[in-house]
Amino acid sequence: GDYFLSQSNEIPLVHALLTPGEETSGGLVAEVRKLAINVAEREKREVIVIDGAPGIGCPATSSITGATYVLAVAEPTVSGNHDLARIVETIKHFKRDFGIVINKWDLNTAKSAFIESWCGANGIELLGKIPFDEQVEKATIMGKPVVAMEDSTAAQAIKRIALRLKRKISGGVEE
Repeated sequence: GDYFLSQSNEIPLVHALLTPGEETSGGLVAEVRKLAINVAEREKREVIVIDGAPGIGCPATSSITGATYVLAVAEPTVSGNHDLARIVETIKHFKRDFGIVINKWDLNTAKSAFIESWCGANGIELLGKIPFDEQVEKATIMGKPVVAMEDSTAAQAIKRIALRLKRKISGGVEE
């Protein structure tokens, strides 16, 4: 795969492109992380956000490596519940702090309730729930981040989650 350095709203963005079925996806994540660290040091940025691949394979494990905090995004489906349990096991193996977000929670409220209950029973923080929102698709088609869509319920939820996450990783200190 190949990796790139771009800018988005004055924020450096290190990203990669991996051909489906191509080997060394974990290695590519490691290279992207290394470049992101170099860029962060050069630009004196304190936070690096790594958006890992969905699932529980090598790219996810590589994304967790070196992280100080992991935000796991769960889908309220049978396979989503299974993947969540496995990724939480992996996060705990690496002894990382973490929290959970439920994406499209309202598509299956029973499964979402199960995830909430499971998080509570396991002492896992639920940072928020993002509703299904057709504005996400519209934003994607327009090449805009969904948070730029003012009438988006998903954007509002993401902004609330981002605020909670920011407080969490900054130790509760407000800027």
